[in-house]
Amino acid sequence: MTQFHYRLQSVLNVREQLEDDAKNKLAGQVRKLNEEEKRLKTIHGEKDKCFANIVKMSGEGVNVAKLCQYNHYLSSINGRLDQQVQSVNQASQNVDIHREKLIEAAKDKKILETLKEKELQTFLQEQLKKEEKRIDEVLSYKYTVK
Repeated sequence: MTQFHYRLQSVLNVREQLEDDAKNKLAGQVRKLNEEEKRLKTIHGEKDKCFANIVKMSGEGVNVAKLCQYNHYLSSINGRLDQQVQSVNQASQNVDIHREKLIEAAKDKKILETLKEKELQTFLQEQLKKEEKRIDEVLSYKYTVK
């Protein structure tokens, strides 16, 4: 019995490699997004602490110079917060782009896998027909010999 050989196996192998690469790149982008979100959360924490300190000092009676310092610090935090929000948005867009690339790579691979499965089924049917033909020939030979 002959073995099944898929003529596009090398192309399928390349498509599988491309899908694996896309998965790895997506995982890297998701890690970057998580890091950016963690930084954003840290900056939000700093901002909350600053507000808490301002409220605490307001109750204790603080001088204007100290309030100006905190106001300047708060402005700095807000600037960093805006930058970090942009970084998170960019990282999120990168995740979406890489997810789409992975979906495309998976579709390309699936097309070839489906074709391979169809060709395998056709091959098996042909093999079955050949085997039936051989059996019929053997039986007819035995019948004619008698």
